[in-house]
Amino acid sequence: MWVIDDQQYLGQLDGYSRAAQFADGLFETMVVKQGQIQGLNYHTQRLGSGCERLDIQLPDKNLAQLLIAYAHKFVELSGLSSGVLKIIVSRGNSQRGYGYDESITSKVTAFYNPLPQYEAKLYEQGVSVKSLTTECAMQKQMAGLKHLNRLENVLAKKELGAQAFEGLMFNHLGFAIEGTSSNIFFEKDNQLFTPKLSVSGVAGVMRACILNYAKTQNIKMQIDDIARGQLDQFEQGFICNSVMGIVPITEFDGRSFKIGPQTKAMQTAWKDGVVYG
Repeated sequence: MWVIDDQQYLGQLDGYSRAAQFADGLFETMVVKQGQIQGLNYHTQRLGSGCERLDIQLPDKNLAQLLIAYAHKFVELSGLSSGVLKIIVSRGNSQRGYGYDESITSKVTAFYNPLPQYEAKLYEQGVSVKSLTTECAMQKQMAGLKHLNRLENVLAKKELGAQAFEGLMFNHLGFAIEGTSSNIFFEKDNQLFTPKLSVSGVAGVMRACILNYAKTQNIKMQIDDIARGQLDQFEQGFICNSVMGIVPITEFDGRSFKIGPQTKAMQTAWKDGVVYG
């Protein structure tokens, strides 16, 4: 295989990154605070489970220690004790073609960025969410995974533009799935509702934290298909991800939303760190 990358001739190579060739891999985005990865066990579990489902060789038998090592190295090199750590696990390098040798060795690429500074009013006054026409792909074999092929999210973010803070994506069946970069929860009568992700979407780490915390607190939770026509019944809800945490929705498709009691309770649990277990 002869390769030219960004006009630079790299010569004849034994193989090239399958992440670049086929988006063949997974990634995790984690918050590091004072040198510690928040929700480490959740990120480790999801990454390990994703590698198993895609038959990608684990880059290390102890994924937790691998992630910790990268976090500590970046803190040392950057001088930033808090930041956002992104880990990409690619199946590895191969020649052209979808097939790969069973002995292929996975590759890890890591990035570190300053921790975003969100304004306090984001959490106190809430944000607007708008329904989008860009659809989530339907693929049962990859549903829930944070795989590298995120083109639908790229297109959705482009469609959203500055119309709202976040956009809600549906799949071809008309079911609400997720935000462009978040999971979504609705609240009604002190009960939480979140879309089922059995054929579409990413099962986020913050979503998993919330589901487990709700169980420990005996908070009623319903995970189910939510059709577009069912959204009118909700007037409370929030969006979430590992980086921004839990943000209430105060406007949805032009309708006013209130900040519900369970939303406030989840925000408190996240701020206090107890949502991570």
